[in-house]
Amino acid sequence: MKTIILLTDFSENAEHAAACALMLTVKTNAELILFHAYPDILSMPYYTSVPRYGEDPDRWRRQSERDLESLRSRLETRCLEQGQNIPVISLHLFEGDLGSGLVAIQKQKSINFVVMGPRTDCAISRFFNGSETRDVIDGTICPVWIVPPKAPLRDIHKLILATDFDAHELKALHALIRVCKIFQAQLEVVHVTLNGDNDAGRERTFLKQLNKIKSPLISYKEIRGRQLVNRLNRICRQTGADALAVLHHRQTFLNRLFHHSTINEALTNQKVPLLVLPIET
Repeated sequence: MKTIILLTDFSENAEHAAACALMLTVKTNAELILFHAYPDILSMPYYTSVPRYGEDPDRWRRQSERDLESLRSRLETRCLEQGQNIPVISLHLFEGDLGSGLVAIQKQKSINFVVMGPRTDCAISRFFNGSETRDVIDGTICPVWIVPPKAPLRDIHKLILATDFDAHELKALHALIRVCKIFQAQLEVVHVTLNGDNDAGRERTFLKQLNKIKSPLISYKEIRGRQLVNRLNRICRQTGADALAVLHHRQTFLNRLFHHSTINEALTNQKVPLLVLPIET
């Protein structure tokens, strides 16, 4: 059985991501783990070794347990209202930071997808640039679905893969094709040539290798633009893509995408989920 893990902080945005995670779970007949990391208050710099009067070091854990149970109940009710079978939904608490918690649970279980949403209802760009999100993306060994607050809840029929013609990306394409098969989705590989750039040589090399992957699910498109992220968002709107996929290792496309000069403005308007697939190098 496949396993999907939802990272939640019980915010409104996390609730939206939970609905997306449930949809993916039902679609793939998977188990869903609701995961929450709560602070180890005794290790906080301002916290003394002896709790102050009236404070309870275990209150975070007990409240988190109640919140996870409540979330599971809401998701089960959602399934019943939609006439769907209720999947296996388990709960997992971790005391400490989110990145460490995710590493720990991956040692215990084989995770197929991680699903997460913004920490607050502020601009999603702040979320993408947040240290915890980067820890998750850098530390996980499975695909990560990042769900913006504006993302519609719909089946995945088409994925846009943003490529930088990096040789390492070809190693992960087969994993992405497997994702497409799960959802019976088409994959369009897209490269944005920024005005003034010339990637013709790298493009020929990349396409030669891409053509060796015999799959009817894959198509390729070269587009031009002045701003990378804005152009990717626009091609998603124009093609009706249900998600934007990027392949990631620390020295490749996603790292440059996160530090692009237009990232704050562009990701504020992100409307489709971002699927991040790790590349083994």
